[in-house]
Amino acid sequence: MKATFSFILFILTFQSFAQIVFEKGYIVDHQNQKTECLIKNQDWVKNPTFIEYKTTNNKEVQKVNPLEIKEFKVYEGDKYIGVQVDIDRSSYSLTELSESRNPEFQNEALFLKVLIEGEANLYKYSSRGIVKYFYKVKDGDVKQLVYKEYLHYTKENTRKKSLLENNYFRQQLMLDLKCNTIKESEFTYLKYNEKALSKMIYRYNKAMDETYKIEKKETHTGTFKFNLRAGLNSSSLSYNNPIEKNSIDHPSQLNGRYGVELEYILPVKKNKWSIFLEPTYQKYATETEIQSRSVLGGKYTSKIDYASIELPVGLRYYMFATSDIKFFVNAAALFDFALDNSTIELIRENGVRMSAFDIKSRLGYAIGGGVQFKDRLSFELRYNGQRDLLKSESDITTKYQSLSFILGYSLFRYSSK
Repeated sequence: MKATFSFILFILTFQSFAQIVFEKGYIVDHQNQKTECLIKNQDWVKNPTFIEYKTTNNKEVQKVNPLEIKEFKVYEGDKYIGVQVDIDRSSYSLTELSESRNPEFQNEALFLKVLIEGEANLYKYSSRGIVKYFYKVKDGDVKQLVYKEYLHYTKENTRKKSLLENNYFRQQLMLDLKCNTIKESEFTYLKYNEKALSKMIYRYNKAMDETYKIEKKETHTGTFKFNLRAGLNSSSLSYNNPIEKNSIDHPSQLNGRYGVELEYILPVKKNKWSIFLEPTYQKYATETEIQSRSVLGGKYTSKIDYASIELPVGLRYYMFATSDIKFFVNAAALFDFALDNSTIELIRENGVRMSAFDIKSRLGYAIGGGVQFKDRLSFELRYNGQRDLLKSESDITTKYQSLSFILGYSLFRYSSK
């Protein structure tokens, strides 16, 4: 339980240690003055409420909000505009739905993500479980495309509520996107999502200008990697003595570890995150002699013969130092499958066994970090936290832990499309 809690706690705080870098981009102020700068790129999933930047000749970090700048962009990333706009923040959650059909607008300063630009522009706003879309046609104002789910009491039963939709966004677009290539009937079943709205705005812009094209954005694809992993474990074990009321300590011992790693680099956050699975063979065999007056012969031996397939399943974060070098940190849940005849034994001096326990390990955890060169060669230092090897024995608690020195080599990789 302690190991599980420690692992969960590490995962929850993991991202706070992730490196956020300043990358090249620009900002535009309300006087249309464009400034090249370095922007703190946090690969926003939700729309930011502010950004931090610094000019190339000034190391002082400045923070600005949507009222202070008109536009910003991290090169090879998304573009955002800063606007003062009316927004209806109605929730999509059933427990928070309103009984009013009408949008409940409030005026706010927001950064809106630019999806499409042209004669008509499309924007997106994401925050706290809501996704809202905005648009602008030619030199008009930025307005929200209204879509709202709401609850309505039926006339037959005042206790029964129905879930209804206000799809006013269809009428907005039908009135503002008039052209020869889009029929009014096509707005009737238009969906309120990025794909459908983007397609409609694109068709309008194409009708207004036959040469219109959308600038292709850099896309990040997922990548599968197959890595060879070998190294050394410095392992130790201690447990409470079932014969005498003391602790038996087995000193640290170096043993080899051999495994493979299947890694999938996620197609998000500029390929900085990955998940991995690393089946690994490891062995720990040691003996410790114990002096005792309560045992015939005055001494006995604690013998460990433990071999297993460890299976870390975890999450990794990469931090790019140069084009060839990147650092990483990772955390994993550690499953362990002991091989046959893995035991802890207490043996008299004459060779007679006093006690024997079959090893069955509890769930453990592992945390580590390292460096990778040219996406091929890697070195990692990993701590495998304390775990109990005798989960079926209620009277004996073992503490097995190890420090791993791991060399890795990426044998091949495959990028998904």
